Amino acid sequence: MYKNKICALYASEEHLVMILTQYIYGIKDDEENVVTFFEKDLNSIAEKIIKEKTNKEIWERTEIKEFGEKISKNLKNKKIIVCGEKKYIDNVNILLDEIDEEFRVINCYSILKNDKKIYDILKEYNSILTTQGVERIKGTVSFSA
Repeated sequence: MYKNKICALYASEEHLVMILTQYIYGIKDDEENVVTFFEKDLNSIAEKIIKEKTNKEIWERTEIKEFGEKISKNLKNKKIIVCGEKKYIDNVNILLDEIDEEFRVINCYSILKNDKKIYDILKEYNSILTTQGVERIKGTVSFSA
């Protein structure tokens, strides 16, 4: 049971780490309340951007066989961050749908590598995570050519 589901859109892995750093290490959130599912290891990028020591586990790749171990942890009131190709995000979300706890999920999509159009992603969510924090998606999302 999701407390709420948020999306994030990023142009590069560096951009993704900048967005997530603000969220993970921000005033209200701390790394102990964050559970990550990353298709690709982001440690080297995080080390370049975050000049201080970080919890390497947060930025590590999560293999499919590790999903059960991470999901079996108490997720109540946690912030769960999922990042990868659409299939990876969908697989993690299917497992999360089965959990009867309240938590927040942020699904992170590459705007360059995604087969879905940005409009199609945004219309599935009420909020978006940016470098400014979580913002409500207001009204109808539309794009003109």
